[in-house]
Amino acid sequence: MAWTIVHLSHFFVTYQCFHWKKGTPFSDDQGIYNRLTWWEQIDNGKQLTRNRKFLTVVPVVLYLIASHTTDYQHPMLFLNTLAVFILVVAKFPNMHKVRIFGINADQ
Repeated sequence: MAWTIVHLSHFFVTYQCFHWKKGTPFSDDQGIYNRLTWWEQIDNGKQLTRNRKFLTVVPVVLYLIASHTTDYQHPMLFLNTLAVFILVVAKFPNMHKVRIFGINADQ
C-alpha cells in the first residue's frame, strides 16, 4: 500500500508540474513559452532525449514496484495502471502540443 501511495503521489505532482502547468518560472523569456507545458519545453522540445527517457522510465519503475508489493490486488492494481497509463501516454512524442478534448487548451 505504501508504494501505491508513493506512485500516486508521484503521478499527481508530475502531471501537475510537467503536463498541466504552462509557461515558465522565469520572466526573461518574453512570453515565448506561455502556451507550452513544462514537459514540452524540456530540451527545447527535442523528442526522445536522455532526460525525457529517464523521466518516462521513472513512473514505469514505480508502477512495477507498487504493483508487485500490493500482490496485484484489484483496486490498487487498477489505480496504479491508470496512473502509469496517463503519465506515459502524456509523454509520447505524438502528444507534443496536443490537448485532448480541448482540456488545458488556450482560450
